[in-house]
Amino acid sequence: NMSLLAQLYITAIVAGGLACFGYGLAQWTCRDPFSYFCLISLALGTSLFKVKVPGNPSSLSVSFIIVLLSVIDFSYPEPLALASLATAVQCLWRKRHLDPMQLLFYLCSTSLAVWVGYTIHHVLGSRLSLVPSIALATAAYFLCSSFSVSVVMAWSAPSRQGSSPTLSTRAPTNTFATGSRSRRSRTAARSRSSRTRTG
Repeated sequence: NMSLLAQLYITAIVAGGLACFGYGLAQWTCRDPFSYFCLISLALGTSLFKVKVPGNPSSLSVSFIIVLLSVIDFSYPEPLALASLATAVQCLWRKRHLDPMQLLFYLCSTSLAVWVGYTIHHVLGSRLSLVPSIALATAAYFLCSSFSVSVVMAWSAPSRQGSSPTLSTRAPTNTFATGSRSRRSRTAARSRSSRTRTG
């Protein structure tokens, strides 16, 4: 029940994320396996803890701090793999069912965010000091990851006046199940209404 615009947007995010992931995988290297293993352990352990962002309906995983540390000290493929593993754990932990397309979208959104953050830090690192480049990379990583998910959540919300997408202030819990939940809610409401009239 998603609009064509939402479907095209999701396709673009998935295509871009897969391109970033393929590019990183082709250049895989790990110059310090022990330190990298420690960062992965920290990222997986903190991926289940979330922080509410004021003014934003989405939440931020604490593991993003570990991802940013890996962006500073490691080559591009390493933070990419680290962030992807943390995202997969966050999505699959204690979930009985998860739409594979939803998981793929989150992974590709993370891949794009890591690429943006890594590129900004290493491009500006030669022109700016360490602190400003890290601050800009952090802002870019957060905005890219949260914006890509927030947009598809908003576009998946059905409009009350028609079928066109609307920007909602509260994101649904399951982005890709909004249409089915709305139908079930309307069916339940009609059922309660009919029982009230017959009673």
